[in-house]
Amino acid sequence: MRSQIADLKGPVELVTETVEYEPPTRTETVGVIKGRHPVRTTRSLTPIAGGTRVRVEVEYRVPVRAPLVDRLYERRWKVMGQEALDETLTRWASTFAR
Repeated sequence: MRSQIADLKGPVELVTETVEYEPPTRTETVGVIKGRHPVRTTRSLTPIAGGTRVRVEVEYRVPVRAPLVDRLYERRWKVMGQEALDETLTRWASTFAR
């Protein structure tokens, strides 16, 4: 799957492939951001009263040249990742009948 992610500097391409699929409880996807940065996403689905709980784990590396820079940007990357996840879940939830 090819996706474009909105970034502050412009769109970023993400190419992914599902490598594990255990219906209806788990999927694991590996991909590449900008053609060179690996990312792994795991989605675990658990039935709960009134629906399904989705736990999304994303593992990726942010390329930096110095540990000090990494520490400065770590909070920003976490916030951006959470915002992207919240937006994705909101869009996904809106596709289901209430």
